[in-house]
Amino acid sequence: FTRSGVEIAISDDNVDNGLATLSGSSSKRPPFTRRVKASIAKLRRTNSATSDAGPRGAGVEHRHKQQRLFDRAQAEEAFGQEVWGFLETVMTLLWEPEQMNEKLIVTGTRFFKYGMRLCHLDPLGEAVHEALRIALACPCNECGKDEWKSHISDAWAWLWGTVCQSLTSTIESAEADHPRMAAESWEKIKSRHTTEQIGDVLFAELTREAPMVVHLFKRPKKLQSYMFMQAVESLVAFSKSPKEFFDGLRNFTILHIKYGVKSEYVKPFGKAVMQGIEELSGDKWTLETGNAWLSVWNRLSSCVARSLNVGTNLITVSLVNGDLDKMQEAAECAPRGERIHWLTSVEVNGTVMSPLLWAIRDGKFAIARFMIQDLLAIRADRECYYYGRERLFETHPDLVSVLCTDAPNLVEDLLDGLMWHSQTVLNGRLRVNYFIKDLYGNPEDIHDPWQTALAIFCLKGLPDMFMHPCLEKLLAMKWTRFGKSIFMTVQALFLLVTVLFTAASISNWCSCSMSWIVVRLFTGGLAGVMFIFMSYIGFRQMILLQTASIHITQTRQLHLPRLFTNPWNAVRYICLLLVVILSSLERCYIENSVDSCAKNWNGVIGWEMVLKAFAACMLWSQLLQVLLVSTQLGTLTYAVGQLMFQVGRNLVIVAVMVLAFACALNALQAQAYDELGSAMVEVIRFVLRIDESAENTESWGLVFVVMLTITVHLFLFSVLIAQLVKGYDILFVDQEGNSRMNRAFQCIESESYLSVTTRKRFYDECGFDKPVEFDNGDEGPTGGIQFMEIASIRAQKYYIADRIMRSTGTASALDPWPPTIEKEPEN
Repeated sequence: FTRSGVEIAISDDNVDNGLATLSGSSSKRPPFTRRVKASIAKLRRTNSATSDAGPRGAGVEHRHKQQRLFDRAQAEEAFGQEVWGFLETVMTLLWEPEQMNEKLIVTGTRFFKYGMRLCHLDPLGEAVHEALRIALACPCNECGKDEWKSHISDAWAWLWGTVCQSLTSTIESAEADHPRMAAESWEKIKSRHTTEQIGDVLFAELTREAPMVVHLFKRPKKLQSYMFMQAVESLVAFSKSPKEFFDGLRNFTILHIKYGVKSEYVKPFGKAVMQGIEELSGDKWTLETGNAWLSVWNRLSSCVARSLNVGTNLITVSLVNGDLDKMQEAAECAPRGERIHWLTSVEVNGTVMSPLLWAIRDGKFAIARFMIQDLLAIRADRECYYYGRERLFETHPDLVSVLCTDAPNLVEDLLDGLMWHSQTVLNGRLRVNYFIKDLYGNPEDIHDPWQTALAIFCLKGLPDMFMHPCLEKLLAMKWTRFGKSIFMTVQALFLLVTVLFTAASISNWCSCSMSWIVVRLFTGGLAGVMFIFMSYIGFRQMILLQTASIHITQTRQLHLPRLFTNPWNAVRYICLLLVVILSSLERCYIENSVDSCAKNWNGVIGWEMVLKAFAACMLWSQLLQVLLVSTQLGTLTYAVGQLMFQVGRNLVIVAVMVLAFACALNALQAQAYDELGSAMVEVIRFVLRIDESAENTESWGLVFVVMLTITVHLFLFSVLIAQLVKGYDILFVDQEGNSRMNRAFQCIESESYLSVTTRKRFYDECGFDKPVEFDNGDEGPTGGIQFMEIASIRAQKYYIADRIMRSTGTASALDPWPPTIEKEPEN
């Protein structure tokens, strides 16, 4: 590096020292901005001298001069702040040259709009250097020493020289008016040629100049022409507003990496485009126009090529090609300490991407399966264990959701990688480690229980997923710790309400003795308290956005609290409201008579009795939910509940058919069908064979009755039976999985009743932060919990005896794993 013809050796330590001293002097920012302002005052006065000089320079009014001085001071202060922010950006991206170059192009364009020209770069550099010297030459507040040394001065001189290289190319292009010339040239081309003509010319030049690139263009001719047009439009847009272009460069780079574009393709592609534009311009092409296009392309192509270089590595190449063997080779090349990082993140234009999500969303499931299995493989050398569980979930917090939605066939691979089985049996049992910390969910990180992994498996997963031992153990832990106790407590309270309501309001509804009055009032009060509690839970869930969407139509959704999306809870909520209403209508107090209920009832069924009937029926039906305590009975309950939905859909069709034929019979004024309401009642009674009143129906009315009978009995009911049989067959296949899924729903619902503090206490009791032993004294990774399982689990398909891959020899984290890792021999 040279400055004033003198060669200066700059080391990385010098640069680090310069950055450290300035970054550690944040308290000196005001002196810095003031010194920059003072140092560039001469530059500002020089710029304004031209406008102030002249015939009217001596005759400017005093107040105008004061206003200009005030505006100039404001501009100097603003520019000082601008330079400060510019230097902070440069320091942040000092070791990221690709990103720094992009920022310098944007900054150079902005500085040019402020009025900066090439002749101002050296004075500005001197101003910055002087401002830094004065700021750092002051005694340090901490050590009291002078922080400005000769090597720091040399480091900053080198840095400014590096920065000026990029600023010079940008400002020089702007001074030559290259952006405007390129834009005008392109507009003339578009006015003289169609999109297809432009595409044909550019593709012909591309075929001639870069035949190695042609294989990337596989789309139809019309679409290729459009893509060529967009490429040149992007080039012109870059020349006008580079910031907007760089904002979209990430997606642009990712897309072209997926297409298989390499950085070495950029130069021949640019040459073909330049020659194509020259041919399309015809006689309008001049040397200045060519220089304008070349200047714009050189600055853009360097950024694009660097982005492709950084984003293209062995991992991305294998992903683009869908080559599993190349992916395995790429992983084997990684140092053992970096292998997990290679498979969980790649950087493209400053943005970190996940190769795993890339493979899943592109449908390359073989590569995605390899990544999951490789990340969750337990490897060991003489120093430590290597296990990618923590890194996998840290970089993919939504991994369970993505797998359940986009790749359910990979869920088993994930769960398999979260288990370890010992090969040693002790007293009929063996060690099994379940690394389920991330599936359990830390309440401090996941406040909403419906966002935990178990809830996502319930909402988006399949029943057979719950048959995996890993999910089975996770569910058992939560169910035994708090789920079962909360569930049984709730059921006991509702059973108490049901029994009291039945005894006081159903069996002894006419008794006005004080004991039964007290029981009825107590039942209503207890139901009221429970109703208020459920209302509070629902309201809190609405506030915390713990809701679920129910599709009313294709475009309309109804958002309900999670509590009421459970049909059991919705029915129970209505039952409690009915009990409260019926208890508040205590006849013995309202009519002020101890025996008025029995004396005044004339045998007519009133609306209160109807409500009691509905309430009693629904309350006792709720007891079916207690069957979830048993897996076998819970399976039957879940199957009946699912089949009821199919019955409901068929009953809708039956209701429409009943209404249709009742209207037809009413129109004929058939006997007992002279009114529409009575006609519907008679039709229902006839279909259900409750009454034989239809035997006296006239001939035409009988025709419609027969048609209805054929439709409902022979067609709709037959379809319903077929659907029920088929539905039960499907449910029978995964009946245990369905039962466990239903229990998991209840467990998550019980967890939603708990505070974060209580949930955190249960979480801490699991001890996930402690290392889990593989053998006595052999401590493995954290994030798991150990159980002694019966030895018969070795017959399961999920059993893999001691799947740890151990490596002998050197144990450096910089060395890759050997291609074949020897496992310990079985005892």
